Amino acid sequence: MGIVGDVPDTGIRIEVERPRDGGPPWQYAGAVITPDGRFALSATVSAEGDVAVELAPNAPEGLAQRARLLLRAAWKHARADDTAPPRRVVRWRADWLPAALTLVMAIATSACEPPPKTALGYTESAKRAYEAAMEDFKAHNWIETQTLMREVKRRYSYSKYARLAELRIADADFEQEKYADATREYKDFIRAHRAEDEEVAYARSRIAEATYAEIPESFLMPAAEERDQASVVDAYRQLKSFLADYANAKQAPHMRELLAHVTSRLVHHELYVARFYLAKDNFDAAVSRIEYALRNYSTPATGPPGEAADGNLMGEALLLLGQTYLKMHKWQSARQAFETILHEDNQSPIAVQARGYLDYLRQRGV
Repeated sequence: MGIVGDVPDTGIRIEVERPRDGGPPWQYAGAVITPDGRFALSATVSAEGDVAVELAPNAPEGLAQRARLLLRAAWKHARADDTAPPRRVVRWRADWLPAALTLVMAIATSACEPPPKTALGYTESAKRAYEAAMEDFKAHNWIETQTLMREVKRRYSYSKYARLAELRIADADFEQEKYADATREYKDFIRAHRAEDEEVAYARSRIAEATYAEIPESFLMPAAEERDQASVVDAYRQLKSFLADYANAKQAPHMRELLAHVTSRLVHHELYVARFYLAKDNFDAAVSRIEYALRNYSTPATGPPGEAADGNLMGEALLLLGQTYLKMHKWQSARQAFETILHEDNQSPIAVQARGYLDYLRQRGV
């Protein structure tokens, strides 16, 4: 149980009220109530939505900011409906730590107009509420953004702005680097709105970006090619899947950039492992890893740019493959690897090395 009478067992209760007439500015008075005490509160809300809060000096730290955000949210909703802010606002919150705070107001008495009775009025109100929430989104006020967007979803669930609000809620988590939460919200959106192709494409691209963003990067960690590649493989799969389904989407060029970086990481890892085996004279294992990289990450002749490792890196793989075959005395296989390099690019430093190895094979008559 959260509240006994006016006093919460846990968390806080905020209740404020303003006179029926007057304003702007609107003058609110009331209290913030915790299990340990009641703290007098007064607040002023300007016509522009600026909120000034005065709280008893012995109040716990952070209560004034929560009251300010609550009244700011109430003002935004009222402005979207072209009305004055509500006369009375009451809110109980079980968990009021800053990182967990969500401000969803409960209005006991309000001067708000009744809901619009026409489809046009409903849509216009939804649009105004969404645009008001977008102001906080653009200002990176993530908590207020999510509060207002959830209210858009609740009040205008039959409008397109409810769908857009779902995406912005997920975007706010993404921007705060809460990638697991954002991914879950994007997936929920996709399940609920499969027919909205453009918006689903956006959600899919953000899932791919979130997976990419979770690839660990730190100077305290081993070199990238030496690490476990599980998160890189996850990002690779998400990016490939997106591009397979939405090759011409507006997000596709950025997805290809991310995929090129991820593919490069994976190829470097395979070559790192191949060199490890080569140093141990385990030639078959080295060949297996190099061929895996070439088979899975090389650029198809007709493939879009950016969906594979760059030519220099694949040339490096072919050069290492040829060198390994030389050690195995598999002259024909070595020649084929070096000739493939020259066929793809005969001007690079790697091509110069490949040409030198081919000269060596000719001199040996093999």
